[in-house]
Amino acid sequence: MLPPPFMCYGHYPGSSHCCHGHGRCLGPNICNCHHDWDGHDCGHSHDLKNHTCFDLPPYHEGVCCDHGVCVDEDECECDEGWHGSRCCDDKPPVMCHKYPKDHPDVCCNHGTCVSDEICECEEGWVGPNCCHDEDHFETLCFGIPAFHHNDVCCGHGVCIEEDTCDCDRGWWGERCCDDSHPITCWDIPAIHPDVCSGHGRCRTDDVCICEEGWEGKECNEGVRNDTCFGVMWNDPLVCNENGRCIDQDLCRCRRGYYGRDCLVSMMLLLCEADTRVIKICNTQGLDFVPGSLSEGWDISELVPDNSTTCLTITLIKSIISATDTPVVDVQLMDEEELVETFAIHIGSCPSMIDGLGSAGTLVIFGSLILSLLICIIGVIIYVTMRTPKYKIN
Repeated sequence: MLPPPFMCYGHYPGSSHCCHGHGRCLGPNICNCHHDWDGHDCGHSHDLKNHTCFDLPPYHEGVCCDHGVCVDEDECECDEGWHGSRCCDDKPPVMCHKYPKDHPDVCCNHGTCVSDEICECEEGWVGPNCCHDEDHFETLCFGIPAFHHNDVCCGHGVCIEEDTCDCDRGWWGERCCDDSHPITCWDIPAIHPDVCSGHGRCRTDDVCICEEGWEGKECNEGVRNDTCFGVMWNDPLVCNENGRCIDQDLCRCRRGYYGRDCLVSMMLLLCEADTRVIKICNTQGLDFVPGSLSEGWDISELVPDNSTTCLTITLIKSIISATDTPVVDVQLMDEEELVETFAIHIGSCPSMIDGLGSAGTLVIFGSLILSLLICIIGVIIYVTMRTPKYKIN
């Protein structure tokens, strides 16, 4: 039985001492007092009782060493940081697995807390906190019962499942018997703070046990539950297969695709110094409405294609000094209702050589070689004609 996740002034909810037994613990140090009781920990009665604590009445200044409240006959409820039956001891109590040694649930109520984190179990009960019935606790690690803590996993680990030891820090091997051979995970020693990306434990060579919220062989991948418009981030269909889901409802589209879910495609049909012709399409039957343009550019023609929900737009540069990389805002409409607005960056035209590509480059290079050969041949002919000819008699 695991303890509740919070306490009220040193006592867990459900304890007879919690909120002095006169209220309910609703959260960390938050008591909801019963009728006729008040105080931050429900330790003050509206009607003084006749009981005493070690011969002192509840309202006496020195009762419970002035560090607690007398809640019943010879029963002191201590303030935080004070301990003992009379609340006179400022030393912390002995604890076993988050419970004080005198707590009714310590050692699962089947043993005695003899020192910090050491339970002495009653007959028939086993485990570090005496919570396991010996007749039903048969997990073995290499032939040794899991509850034989001094022997199983060489006394340097915990048997967490059949033949699987979880070793203490500084011990290695499948049975936790080796203290001389350090395990490494992806070339980082197991005891290094950065092992498993700092988000897990190196259990054996190149085997990381990741903390909650992390995954991957090196625990370097956060567990994601993001969706983009109803589709999981790692689904092949996310962002209409035209982009990646990088955050909740945030797509990063591939080149040539636009819109919040990469629904819209754009093709550049003509690119000249003063003219751009683009074609934008979508597959959802939505309409386009072009909006503002970069300064110095105008729309000269719109050609809708209702059969495929495409729109061809011709842009003309109206000012010589206008930028060569125009941007046009486009609205996506669904039956005259605005769905979204996005900007299409058209870009500048490629240079002539860039436009020709490698083949064009070869053509130009070949032309240069041919011109050079023609020049060389011309020089040879010229020199030949200028050379005097002698006749031998």
